[in-house]
Parts: sequence; C-alpha cells; structure tokens
Amino acid sequence: MREGARIMSGILDGADQLGAMTVRQFCDRYRIGHTLTYELIKRGELRAMKCGSRTLILARDARAWERALPALAAG
Repeated sequence: MREGARIMSGILDGADQLGAMTVRQFCDRYRIGHTLTYELIKRGELRAMKCGSRTLILARDARAWERALPALAAG
C-alpha cells in the first residue's frame, strides 16, 4: 500500500471511530466532488451538520445515503 493511501485510510478509519467526517473526507471516501456533495446536502439527500464553520457528515448519514443509491440495471 502506498504511504499516502495508508495515511488516508487511517484518517477515514478515524472518522468512523469518531462518528463524523468532514466534507473532504466524505468526498475522498465516495470519490465524488465537493460540488455534488453540497448539492446532495441542499436537496436533502445527504444530511450534514455544522460545527462552527465546519460542515460535518455523520458516518451513519453517509451510510444511509450510500444504501439509498439506486442499483445499476443490468444490460
């Protein structure tokens, strides 16, 4: 495993242990952009919370969003 990947893995593991992740961590985990993430939040498809100026996504809300994604149809 590359050093950067190992470090990122540790950061994301830490987010799970704490129960929340930053928007950047969410984007890194799900490989989506910041713009789409904020659009999901605005549309109510992804729940986020504010802590001071930081936007945080609870790990359980990230998992709920992931479970709600539609399956890709075969064909």
